[in-house]
Amino acid sequence: MLNCTFDIIIPTGPEDVAFVPRVVDYVYRCFENLEHIYVLTAKKNFSKIEKKIPANMPYKLIDENDLLPNLSLSIVAKILNECCPNRRASAGWYFQQFLKLGFAQSIYCKKYYLSWDADTLPLAPISFFEDEHLLFNPKKEYNPNYFRTIERLFGYGKQMEYSFIAENMMFSKNIVCEMLAEIEESDVEGVTWLEKILHASNLDDSMPAFSEFETYGTYCSVNYPGLYKPRHLNTFREAGYICGRKISEDKLRVMSFDLDTASFEMRHAPMFPYNLPQFIFNNRKRFKKMKSMTFRQIIKKVWTKWLGKQSIDKQLIMEHLYRLPQQRH
Repeated sequence: MLNCTFDIIIPTGPEDVAFVPRVVDYVYRCFENLEHIYVLTAKKNFSKIEKKIPANMPYKLIDENDLLPNLSLSIVAKILNECCPNRRASAGWYFQQFLKLGFAQSIYCKKYYLSWDADTLPLAPISFFEDEHLLFNPKKEYNPNYFRTIERLFGYGKQMEYSFIAENMMFSKNIVCEMLAEIEESDVEGVTWLEKILHASNLDDSMPAFSEFETYGTYCSVNYPGLYKPRHLNTFREAGYICGRKISEDKLRVMSFDLDTASFEMRHAPMFPYNLPQFIFNNRKRFKKMKSMTFRQIIKKVWTKWLGKQSIDKQLIMEHLYRLPQQRH
């Protein structure tokens, strides 16, 4: 029987800072064998999160740039610019994946830790242990580039018909550390495991080329067959379309009768007025710029934009009239 206690890590980017306190609350409610909750985020976000999470909750904020000595957003960006100049994915996209793997090498990590998405709420108790197995939720996603990178790192590609990419993953500290050590011993260019992963991800393709969950799941399939057992959860990835992140407790309670998890991505904006938080977040730079403008400058900018739209509409109307058949007199 596996030891069933575990910690949870929640990597949190700027778009999820306002929502993650609610995620922490629901995670704390739904997992009985949970010991600690670690929110990995930039230090500038600490005060905003602390204001909304009760002090008696077993959580800890960790500066994402201080988790490991050689792992930070600036380091990832620097390596990425050197080895993948034509990449599609951003440094932040890679960085949050490296945080999930790098946590295994940190001083906080114990035997098992669950990585949980900062935009997802658990709506019911979920088990991740069954006898001698660790449980995961298989998905249908497929990106061949993920497996081209895996093959560069380990010498083998896709092993299972399903995908390991989901809203969560229970990691084994020992296996993650072993996998990262094996990556560092590979003949891929670079010294550290994150350098080698980024160099292996340098594919001449527009699609992203690395998945931490797909890499870890494939590694376990080869080296620890049978350890992970698929378990299907009822998940709803587009829950944000209902009422957005301001959804009421009553609506979530109703959803919990059919769902195990509900995700609220920022890009899944509901109808007005529930879309206001997303609208404000997506236009925060524009609002910040407007604060430094005079009233006259704002009116001029709006007027110029309106005139531009009118000229475009007039052009479309003229083109439409030109295509109409001429009436005969």
